[in-house]
Amino acid sequence: MTEIPTYYRYWGKTEREGAGYHLLPYHCLDVAFAVATYWDR
Repeated sequence: MTEIPTYYRYWGKTEREGAGYHLLPYHCLDVAFAVATYWDR
């Protein structure tokens, strides 16, 4: 069985109300994409 990398254990963003969350690696990718788009404009 494959072990899950430790960086998937952390949240990058959570909802203020509710149980939703965004895992840290995906949040970092979203932020990087947003910044790259901003810089391109």
